[in-house]
Amino acid sequence: HISRFKKFVRDFECGCHEDRQNIRLKIDHTMRVFDLAQRISTSLEMPDIVRKATCLAALYHDVGRFPQYAQYKTFRDKESANHALMGVKAICGNNLLRGLSAPCRRLILGAVSLHNKKSLPPLPQPLDTVCRIVRDSDKLDIIPVMLKHLDEPQVNSVVVMGTTPHPEKYTQQLLDEVTHKHAGDYSLLNWTNDCRILIAGWVFFLNFPESYSILDEKKYLSQIFKGLPKDEGCCAFEKIVMTYVQDRL
Repeated sequence: HISRFKKFVRDFECGCHEDRQNIRLKIDHTMRVFDLAQRISTSLEMPDIVRKATCLAALYHDVGRFPQYAQYKTFRDKESANHALMGVKAICGNNLLRGLSAPCRRLILGAVSLHNKKSLPPLPQPLDTVCRIVRDSDKLDIIPVMLKHLDEPQVNSVVVMGTTPHPEKYTQQLLDEVTHKHAGDYSLLNWTNDCRILIAGWVFFLNFPESYSILDEKKYLSQIFKGLPKDEGCCAFEKIVMTYVQDRL
């Protein structure tokens, strides 16, 4: 399946240097999400078929990003198309799940189609667990990718979703939403600090003890808050986030 994935993305590794760089970011992201999903699933008791479906859903979760970028030159769904649904279409159109049982295929396609939802609807087991592992793995890898690009002098606009660099500015409405443990609205992203606020708020939506262990092990939160202003609102938000995570470790 890794060979199938690499063969699929090979056709998209073309264009200018920036385009190739953005495609490479998503390839590298995919492989790290695959590794994280393996780690989280190994920490849980589950049947072999569910673990296999989980890992393959992680491997294929972002295949829609490649046709999305090729067609629209952006990774923002609101400016292009739903990359999860594009992924399901790409998986089926390229027969990437050939040889797998029907139950395994259904779990993979379900998780791919749902992995980018703002919140999950009620789902039956084991689909609910598969989706949550993929979503946790996705978040846990996007955080360091985002931080790396936020700290660069010349930010990659595609990675930081078109936000404008500024050391102090952020969107108060976004901070208010996330402080109250609501999923941040991507349409409120205006400044690079909004990206930091958004990803810090993801801690409220992780699902497994191993996910919080990875978050703590990598010290992602200290890196996020180091870049935010030290005003009253951001400091209060930091305290809420850190307390929440410590309670779950």
